[in-house]
Amino acid sequence: MDDRRTLICRAAIEILADGGLRSLTHHGIDRRLGLALGSTSYYFRTRHALLMATAAWLAEDSRQHLSRALSAPRPAGLPAHDAAARLVSGQLLELLGPRRNQALARAALLGEPGLDQDVRRALAHSLFSVPAAARLFEDLGAPDPAVAAEDLVSFLEGLLQRGLWAEALPSEAEADAAIARHLRQVLGG
Repeated sequence: MDDRRTLICRAAIEILADGGLRSLTHHGIDRRLGLALGSTSYYFRTRHALLMATAAWLAEDSRQHLSRALSAPRPAGLPAHDAAARLVSGQLLELLGPRRNQALARAALLGEPGLDQDVRRALAHSLFSVPAAARLFEDLGAPDPAVAAEDLVSFLEGLLQRGLWAEALPSEAEADAAIARHLRQVLGG
């Protein structure tokens, strides 16, 4: 995605996080970015095109964050399932901290009953990756990595929603512990 399109998608995320779907307009993005009116429409002719691009950008940004996390060395002496729990909780805590607006924007979109099904599908697994979770469970020796991955993503979606709307965010230790418990249950130990 070129720089202007990326800027527009990032602005869309901010607007959605601040005011929900009804606040997102082409002109609103133009104003937020200080662009000439009509600039956003030049890149994304329709609201549907804007929402699809924003969903795609969100998914790609999440993939990049996960890729960086996966490439980091595992802490020495940490058991595999504890290292996996720390990796996963790190992704969750990013979404509750520095990437919170992305999570809020996605929640605003998915909470809209009339949201186009194409956009809804594009957002379905934009923050958490079932295939990446399946690879994680394969590495941990889970008996059915595909089912375990679906369960983990559902569990994380619940923790994310609870964290977004709770009065207090979980600490790193609390998130690590909750996810480690879940991984141990799935792995049967």
